[in-house]
Amino acid sequence: MTVLAEYGELIDNDTGRFCLQQGVVQRQQVTERDPAMVKFDRYAFDLSQFSGGPAGGEVFIRER
Repeated sequence: MTVLAEYGELIDNDTGRFCLQQGVVQRQQVTERDPAMVKFDRYAFDLSQFSGGPAGGEVFIRER
């Protein structure tokens, strides 16, 4: 998955909630030749899955 946006804002440092504005989400399925693309005005998601824990390791703010 690739996400591109004009603007982004980290809303809550504790959980890593992130809000993006004016962008595109591109998802590539292994079974599909072409990616699916969705244009959005506002898109919010939780980044906590990428930080800490046994599978992750430390993620720095620049990497988020």
